[in-house]
This record gives sequence, C-alpha cells and structure tokens, in this order.
Amino acid sequence: MTGCTPGQYGDVLALLGGDAEAAAAICGGSAVAQLGAVGAVTQWTVGQLHDAQEALRQVRHGLDVSFVLASAYQVFVMQLGFALFAAGVVRPKNIVAIFLKNLFDTCIAGLAFYLVGYAFAFGAHSGGHSNATVIVWCSGFGAGGGEA
Repeated sequence: MTGCTPGQYGDVLALLGGDAEAAAAICGGSAVAQLGAVGAVTQWTVGQLHDAQEALRQVRHGLDVSFVLASAYQVFVMQLGFALFAAGVVRPKNIVAIFLKNLFDTCIAGLAFYLVGYAFAFGAHSGGHSNATVIVWCSGFGAGGGEA
C-alpha cells in the first residue's frame, strides 16, 4: 500500500470486487497517485487484457500448427491409399513402378508446396491483405521471408 492512502486502497479494492492481491499490486506503484483509483484500475486491467491477448495468440498459433499437421497427415494417408489402389489395378509386374510413381508424385507436390504454396498459406500479411492478393514471390517464397 505504498502509493495509496487507506481511502484510495478502499476505492481500488471496491473497484476490483474485493481482490486484495490485485489491489495491493496496483497500490504498490505510483499509478493511483497520478491517475486516481479508477485510472489506475483501468491501466492495470488493460495490462491484464494485453497479457491474456498474448496468451490467446500463442494458443491460436498452436491450434493452427496442429491443424496443418493433421491435414498433412491426411494428405499422406490419401497418397498411400491411392498407391495401394493403383497397385491393385495394374499387373503384378508393374506394382513397383506404380509405387515409385506415387513416391515421386508426393515428393514433387511437397517441393511445390515448399516453393510456392507456403507463401500463400503462411506468408507475411501486407496492409491487411494476405499474400494471395499480392504477388506470391514478394514474401514467403521458399518458406522464408515472412513470419508464420
């Protein structure tokens, strides 16, 4: 209660709904003397909201990564299913060739995503527009240059 008078501490405590720990943290600084009880509580609340917003950003990033990994897993399982389907349609002597064709198809698709698709999916945003609305090669080309 360094920066507060007992009356100001009571006001801060009332504004916080009886949270004595938060009231002590607010009164520990000089904000109450400069801004008053309402201003100091508002400043503290805004700081708490910024911290919560950052935590939500981290959760969103984790969910985005999980979704992309789950989608990639499904694509690879579909490639495997298609390889098995194609192997069942051809003669036994051509099964290895079909498997190699599907392997090369998967490798080329992965390389194409790395070179071009990454810029569309995760490129840096420019002026509120995603890279899909600007030239792809500007940022994010080759999975570099932009923040994910």
